[in-house]
Amino acid sequence: STLRLNYYPFLDNIEAVEVAEDGTRLGCETHRDGTLVTILYQPIEGLQVEDDVAGWIDVPPSESNFVINTGALMSRWTNGVFKAANHRVKFVNMERVSVPFFTEPYFYCPIESFTPKNSAQSLLNETVIYGNYLVESNKKFKEYQN
Repeated sequence: STLRLNYYPFLDNIEAVEVAEDGTRLGCETHRDGTLVTILYQPIEGLQVEDDVAGWIDVPPSESNFVINTGALMSRWTNGVFKAANHRVKFVNMERVSVPFFTEPYFYCPIESFTPKNSAQSLLNETVIYGNYLVESNKKFKEYQN
């Protein structure tokens, strides 16, 4: 598992990382975390979660609560029973802190999907080693490219 302390200083003349299709300027790309579960301390505004019906929903900031996201690994492991939360962060050029805790298995753990008991559903994914999965899933982020 990984605990990250992200400090974002105010910077003059900084651009958004990306502009979404709806025109929203983003400070972090639209993505699904590759982990089992992410526990996030996010005391300022900017986080949005995508809903299939309502579209992008603002997650209210809180200094006393945590945001819990299910990740792509949870979706893979549960054969799609739990969906990974698609989310993004709006561009906010101000000094701020974000503290995510990513829950993950150990690097060499085999990830074998399972189906609910008495389910006729077939498996959606082949077994993978978590470390290989992690390396590949992180390639979508700019800081892990090159």
